Amino acid sequence: MSEWKPSACILCELICGIEVQKGEGNIITKVKGDKNHPGSQGYICNKAGRLSHYQNGTDRILEPLRRKADGSFETISWDTAISEIAEKMQGVKDQYGGDKILYLSGGQGNHISGPYAASFRSTLGSIYKSNPIAQEKTGEMWVANQMFNSTGGVQRGDCENADVAIYLGKNPYHTHGFHQCRKKLQKLKKDENHKIVVVDPRRTESADIADMHLAVKNGTDAWMMAALVAIVIQEDWVDHAWMKKHTIGFEEVYPFFFNIPVAEYCKQCGIEEDQLRELARWIHEAESVAVWEDLGVQMNRNSTLISYLQRLLLTITGNFGKKGAQFIALPLVNIVSPNYRDDRRTPVTNSRIIGGLIPCNVVSEEILADHPDRMRAVWINGSNAVHSYAGSKNMAEALRATDITVVVDIAMTETAMEADYVLPAPTQYEKAEMSMFQFEFPHNVAQLRHPVFDAPETVLHEAEIYARLCEALGAIPQEIIVDLNQALAKGEQAFGDAFFKVVSENPGLVKMVPVILYRTLGQVLPEGLAAGAGYMPFCIELAMKNPEAVKAAGHKGEGIELGMNLFRALIDSPSGVMLTHEEWDASFKRLGHPDQKIHLHLPEMIPELESLAEGFKPLTSPDYPFVLSCGERRDYTANGIYRDPAWRKVDYDCALRMSPSDAETLGLESGQLVRISTRQGEAQTVVEVNDRMRPGHISLPNGGGLQNNLNTEKAVQKIGAATNDLTSVDNRDFFAGTPWHKYVPANVELISA
Repeated sequence: MSEWKPSACILCELICGIEVQKGEGNIITKVKGDKNHPGSQGYICNKAGRLSHYQNGTDRILEPLRRKADGSFETISWDTAISEIAEKMQGVKDQYGGDKILYLSGGQGNHISGPYAASFRSTLGSIYKSNPIAQEKTGEMWVANQMFNSTGGVQRGDCENADVAIYLGKNPYHTHGFHQCRKKLQKLKKDENHKIVVVDPRRTESADIADMHLAVKNGTDAWMMAALVAIVIQEDWVDHAWMKKHTIGFEEVYPFFFNIPVAEYCKQCGIEEDQLRELARWIHEAESVAVWEDLGVQMNRNSTLISYLQRLLLTITGNFGKKGAQFIALPLVNIVSPNYRDDRRTPVTNSRIIGGLIPCNVVSEEILADHPDRMRAVWINGSNAVHSYAGSKNMAEALRATDITVVVDIAMTETAMEADYVLPAPTQYEKAEMSMFQFEFPHNVAQLRHPVFDAPETVLHEAEIYARLCEALGAIPQEIIVDLNQALAKGEQAFGDAFFKVVSENPGLVKMVPVILYRTLGQVLPEGLAAGAGYMPFCIELAMKNPEAVKAAGHKGEGIELGMNLFRALIDSPSGVMLTHEEWDASFKRLGHPDQKIHLHLPEMIPELESLAEGFKPLTSPDYPFVLSCGERRDYTANGIYRDPAWRKVDYDCALRMSPSDAETLGLESGQLVRISTRQGEAQTVVEVNDRMRPGHISLPNGGGLQNNLNTEKAVQKIGAATNDLTSVDNRDFFAGTPWHKYVPANVELISA
């Protein structure tokens, strides 16, 4: 019988533990849940079972590629690729400055290379970066950290334990959010003490099991949330005693809500006033309330304001730092820069940099502008930016306009097609990887995944690519590596002493620590886990700063010893390990303002809040009468790593969904081929008449329109619409720059047979 190996699903942020059955070669034959994973505990959804379509994709690249003058690609050696790329990147740094080198990353679950990429960027002086978080979460992060100034990780709502759980622009049945989500939702549905509230224009699968569905008009969630806060304040359902102890600024906020005309705001968003007042009453009477906001509002109009309003609602009702309310997770590694209050701006568009990330929507402008400080080079690690960023044509044009663009990936993606160099990496089942989205509470987990298969000899792990580039750029004196390896041969204590001496005596090498550890400690770790060496400092830091939380998770020791024991547990636990365990009030310890209070008044949000009084202004027109939501999650949609459409058992064509009344008006029937047009571009797909849709609202799933251009025996296959052929870089949040993917004015017309 074939061997089962523990690993993880890489299709959403939960990165559930799985076991993979190996076939001949590097083939996944079966997938099942890993009961030993401390988070998912054996649960997986239907999508994980199709991971063979990722592992065995037909457009895999296996050797470094270089673009020729005629636009085609040629195979080159790794030595040639490393030396040429290092020389050209150094040339950009010397001529324009290292800050003109932009770094883009992505790839669900593809996280282990982060510290090594940071070393490479530091060598070049690259300071600007972006990733998919800047398409979704930066507005939310800015709000959370202005209010709480968290010294820990991401702030979330404990919806699975709340008396009232509000899913705001989120369909947890498909997008999950907490482990064993579907299973737990079905259980919670039967709990008379738990109420599920879904806010979504569409009657989603989650709305089917909800106690209340608020079918808000697309793009008007801010009016609904402002009215909900207004009801709580006007009814004086505020927890004044709790707020006096834990908050500041309510006096400045109060006047903006006291006079809000609730009935008018309900009319604006299409919600019955009685229904919203009932929800407000539920919140008032509940012991705990949590909100989970997601892409339905984060990629929509007024997104940063909505993030503010939902946190304001929870805070004035005392729903923080207790079971079933808001919490702040304790991560091993912060997924964004810890300097959340970054006041920097981008050099060309003057856009806010939040959490160290520039908005994805301004990337093409930061390259294409006729500006002395425009970006001159782009390094892309595991991100298909041309396909996933708004305005695909803009992004493709931008990448071809640089002095050098390098892509590291496993497949010849739409982004790789625009690069100067394409460097092949192992799949996530052929290398060590880290599950880095650690948002669990009160316990937190992480998984250093062991390789399931041996990687092809012609590809390189990203850690090795970055190490070679740092060495080619002369960033690491080789005598230091030799000395540390000699110390390592004498034992762990000797290595530790030598390592800390080197770092203290050579402060300039601090940013090279991941690569130094990879070249030394990594060589004595279990086979295939060398890249895990870069995470030793994070384990030590977590243990030094939060010793009681680490000990409560079962790890022993004091100081550095505790951190090393945590690191060993991470290395030795292929199914994952519990990192920390805390009490529910631990989030109060991570309030970072000097007064240790939650700040309710955010002056930057007040003008947009006041503008709601002017009423909702739709962006539709006679030419574009529909509101298109791009990226709807369905049973058979996933992130773009599933490039072969054959993985979809249903909805093969990535159909455009439309309400029955709209279909009748247009004379359309399910299965007909239609053209979708927007101000940005157009695409074709089939239509599906679906009674879950509101009139005037249409939707496309993510994952459509990918193309395979490596199999020369077949024509290029492009099934479904590539949604970002339809989106515009200009339609973005005024504050965080996040795109309005869920609000795209569009037209639909039948394509004649």
